Amino acid sequence: MHTVEVTTGLANWAVTEIVAGLAEGQQVVVNVDKPGLADGAAAVPGGGRP
Repeated sequence: MHTVEVTTGLANWAVTEIVAGLAEGQQVVVNVDKPGLADGAAAVPGGGRP
């Protein structure tokens, strides 16, 4: 995984629209508050909200 700059659109307390910076269907990590998490770390796709 790696850091990508995105442009956000509409947002509320539960969701944020990404309007630029990602390709359609590209997966993202939404919870990055883990110690030691950095660019290049491995990630395993999991469940969560679509």
